[in-house]
Amino acid sequence: MVSERDRVKNLIKYLESLGIEVNIGKNKARGNKGFFMRRNNVFRIDIAKNMPQEELLKVLLHEFAHYFHSKYDRALLSLDFLFGEYTEEIHNELVNVTVKSVPKDFASALFSQKELLKNQIHELSNKIKLYCNDFSLSEKYLPIENNINLKYKYLTKYDSVKFLNKIYSISEIDKYSDLKDYEKYYIELRQKKRFLNRINSKINRINRYYNNISELFARFIELYFTHKNEAMLLAPNASNILLQNINNGCYKEICKLNEILCYT
Repeated sequence: MVSERDRVKNLIKYLESLGIEVNIGKNKARGNKGFFMRRNNVFRIDIAKNMPQEELLKVLLHEFAHYFHSKYDRALLSLDFLFGEYTEEIHNELVNVTVKSVPKDFASALFSQKELLKNQIHELSNKIKLYCNDFSLSEKYLPIENNINLKYKYLTKYDSVKFLNKIYSISEIDKYSDLKDYEKYYIELRQKKRFLNRINSKINRINRYYNNISELFARFIELYFTHKNEAMLLAPNASNILLQNINNGCYKEICKLNEILCYT
């Protein structure tokens, strides 16, 4: 039986035979586990430094899938070439594969932070309304904003500032006795809203990434060639179409991949 290490070596050798430059641990892969780049007809796969050996095969498969996708659809916008028709049913199956692969503690941590910030903003808003009945959660509330002492005013935009050679920080806001309570609440609220915007931006970026058609396909290929039974369970139609293509000798790259990674 071929070992995992040998499969990795054989896969790298095959990728290189396709004219793909494969860099293992030579750079940070642009902050990802792996990165595929196509420039004109030059192809490159980078695998990040310190990649655990047990993850290497999956990451290589993921980046190979991007190569394969780009070869048959350079825009990476359609999978009709492989599935005949990329139906909503197949899309939902690939989403199922992705949902299974996303670390739940990572996703839950982001949404927990979001809920915490929303609650903190609500509490601060209620405190401010005790002093300012017409306060609303608009971007700026001028009756407060325009009257905050200049040395503190920049704290409505930044967590800390230097003013006349002295550092002022929201983390020490309780020490500033010349600030009114509702001004402190307002500064803290503006900070929490900045944090919330960052969390929302991160969630939106993740949603775009995980729903990108090429990423959905790459995670499917990754799962199919490492845990075929699980892929069959989560994405039966997509898996059967891929298997039919392999059995019929379609798409030589996929057929060769199946030959290299055959576990029997």
